[in-house]
Order: sequence, then structure tokens, then C-alpha cells
Amino acid sequence: MGLNQNQLVYLIFIFLIFGIGFNSYLDIQNIGKSKKMSPYWFWSLAFIMISDISAFIMPFGINILAIPFNISFLAALITLVLLFKSWNGPVSKKLIYNAILLTAIFGIAFTYILFNFQYIHRVFFITSSATFLLAAQFYELLKLRTKEKSIHINFLLGIIAFSAVLAIARFIFAIQASSVDTNIKYFYQESEKSQLARFIFSCSLLLIYIFISNYFYLRLLNNEKKALKKIKNQSTMLDLSNSEKKKLATLLSEREAMISSILNSNKLASTGALSASIAHELNQPLGAIQLNSQFLQMHLKAGNNNSEDLKKIIDRIIDDNKRASGIVSSLRNIFSNKEVGYSALNINEIIHSTLSLVNLDRKNIKIKITTNLSSRSFVYVNTDQLRQVFLNLINNSIEALRKSKKTNKTIYISTYDKKEFVQIDFQDNGPGVNKEIQSDLFNLLKTNKKTGLGVGLWLSRYIVERNKGEVKFKNATKGGALFTITLPALKARKTKI
Repeated sequence: MGLNQNQLVYLIFIFLIFGIGFNSYLDIQNIGKSKKMSPYWFWSLAFIMISDISAFIMPFGINILAIPFNISFLAALITLVLLFKSWNGPVSKKLIYNAILLTAIFGIAFTYILFNFQYIHRVFFITSSATFLLAAQFYELLKLRTKEKSIHINFLLGIIAFSAVLAIARFIFAIQASSVDTNIKYFYQESEKSQLARFIFSCSLLLIYIFISNYFYLRLLNNEKKALKKIKNQSTMLDLSNSEKKKLATLLSEREAMISSILNSNKLASTGALSASIAHELNQPLGAIQLNSQFLQMHLKAGNNNSEDLKKIIDRIIDDNKRASGIVSSLRNIFSNKEVGYSALNINEIIHSTLSLVNLDRKNIKIKITTNLSSRSFVYVNTDQLRQVFLNLINNSIEALRKSKKTNKTIYISTYDKKEFVQIDFQDNGPGVNKEIQSDLFNLLKTNKKTGLGVGLWLSRYIVERNKGEVKFKNATKGGALFTITLPALKARKTKI
């Protein structure tokens, strides 16, 4: 049995569709933008290929191929709807599932009509379904046209509208043919008018694929032009960026030098504020040493050689000497220009060494410091810098409590273990911080004091963050200010500083 004219037409369509798909594949491989090509495009080409192959084989007596021929044809139109939808935005999974469900419904319905109704009913089902899907394609392209002006989109709109008219015309011609011959089993047996309408419809569908392929290629070229333009702009800016990098490196170096200077200045400022307290703190052990030394001298002159009494006096002198030495050592660690570096220790140790510097000062103004140091975790920090932060927060509370009229002036210092962090709370029962400046509290040169540069809290936050921690503020629920510092526990720290 030789090939008839209809089979030759579909054989040509098979090769043309294959050529369009293969050409698209080569284009995206050559340009290297394969991710830009929508998968719905290739699915639609695959479905229309299956439809044309089924139509080519059908005259050899395999009438059951009417099912893949028509269902693949409708599936090709459905995937084109998804393709045009993807041009307007992302296609949701729900829409994809609905498209698969719609294809299955078409398949079941057509199979039922094939075995239970006449040929004209099948033609009506296919042409009406195709017209509906062409209308959906037209709608998606119309939305795209409002955002993108392209001659390809205009041609696609025109061809789709023309295809819908041809689908209706084919149904009309099929009705006329069925009224003359009721024994028509498949489309090769239709009248010449009906076959001509179907042939022109297939040609218009082929034109749709050609224009889509050209539109894809145009989009790929535009993307390449944009990429080349971007590279060109970057290359022209390269020389500028090199000079900018040098400037940035200089600025970063100056920034670190400025911060180092501020750290040292902060130490000197703290020295002035603590001078009276330090003098009083040292005066106690030194005065005790002097008294015990005079008392020892008196015992020796009087000839009192009681070894037990002498031992007690000498032990008191040694203890007072250690106390004075400890105070001087703590001050040297804080106000020395030497970089201490980082070490692992319990945060309570830094709290104790800091409190030793403000001990007498708080007594003179009748301020009570209450501690609840329950943390047992170790932290890896710069002890010298962190002590400056604690000292600054305590001095801020003291300054606030000086102006307070409360009788039970208290500073609360607490440490806790919080999972992978250590939390330190500094709270007082003073007046708190005005809401107007709370948002700028940690900003450079912002201050709540009548005098001063306002670098204290900014520098404190910088130091805490440099030690991989975080500092926050809020007014306490019962009044006063609450500063909370969190530092990573040593076992939770993954990188060394």
C-alpha cells in the first residue's frame, strides 16, 4: 500500500517539527544558555511529533491511533498555554497538575466518544477543545503584549486567532461531509474542503512553532547583548575599581587606627574618673601596712619577742601588701597600652576584677552592688577590652544613680548560661534612658550626658561585637536601665579569633 497525499503532508510536518526542535537545542547549546529555554517548549514539540507520527501511520489500518493522534494534539496545545504563561511569570505546581489532569480528562472523554458515538461527535469534541485552548493561548499572549512590544508576539496573536477560525471552519465542513456520507471513520475520509481546512490549520500550527522558535532565539540574543554590555561596563569600571580598592584599604587602615586610638583614649578617660576611688582603695591597705609596721616596731622596741603575736602582725602586713599589689596589677591590665590578647576564662573573673576598681566609689555615694554570678561556662575573649565595657556600664549606672532620689540605690549584675551563650545583665534602679535617644543610644557621638563625647556605648558595642558577642538595651520593667550582653560559650565557638 503506497503513501497517500495526507501521509506525505504529515511526513513533511514530522521532519519540520523535528528540525525546529533540533535547531532550538543547537541554539541554546551554542549560546550556552540552556536554562533560559522553557521545558514546556520541548514537551509541546514532543506531543505534536507524536500526533503527526500517529496520523502518518493511521492509514495502514491502525485506527486505534486516533487516540494518541488527537490526545497528543490537545496536549501540545495545553503545553503551549503553559509556555505562554511562563513568559508572564512563574508557573505554579497547581497549574501543572491541573494541566495534567485536563489532558487525562480529554483522553478519557475522547476514548469514550470514539467507541460510543459517530465521527462527527469526535470532530466536535476535538475542534471545540482546540478552540478553547487557542483562546487560552491568546489570553496569555495578550497579557505579555502589554509588558513587551514584539513583532513576534503580534504575529503569534494573529496566527492563533486565524487557527481558531480554521478549527470552527473544519467542524462546519465535517458536518457537511457527514450529512452526505455517514460512513466516515477517520479524517482521511473527509471532504476536500474539510481536509483543506485541516491542512491549513496544521500549517498555521507549524507557523506558531516557527515564530516561537524565532522568539526564543531573539530573547537569547538580547540576553547575550545585555551580558556583553554588562561585561563592557565592568571592564570600563575595572581601572576605577582598582583605585577604589586602594582607597578603601587606606580608609580601613585609618578606621582601625582611629578605633585603637579611641580604645586608648577611653582608658585615659576612665583613669581620670576613677582616680579618687583608686587613691582611696590603695590608701586602705597601705595605711594598714603602715600601722602594722609601727605596731611591729613598738613590739620589738619593748622587747616583746612573743613569736605568735609577731607572726600575726607580719601575716597582716603580707595580706595588705597582696591586696595593694592586686589593685595595682588590675589597673595595669586595664590601662596599659599593651595588647592583652584573647584568653579562655569564666566571665565571673572579669566581673570580680572590674568590681574591685569601683568598690570604694560606690560606698562613698551609698550605692549597693548586688551580684548573681551563676554562669559556669568559659568564654574566649579579650579580657582587657571586655573589662572596659563592664567598667563603662557600671560607671553609667553610678552616674545615673547619683542623680536619683531613691534611698535604696542598687546595681544588679547577673551572669547566666543560655544554651550555647553566656548572658551578662547590668541593671540599675535609676531613672532609665529617655525614649527620645534610645534608638541612637549606641551611635557614635550620641550621649545622654551634658559633657563627654558620647563614644562610651558605641565603643562598648564595638568591643562586644569584636569578641563575637551582642549587646542590647531596654528600660527595666521596674524602672532603671538594663543592658544585656551575650557571648558565645567556649564549647560553642567554632572559629578562633
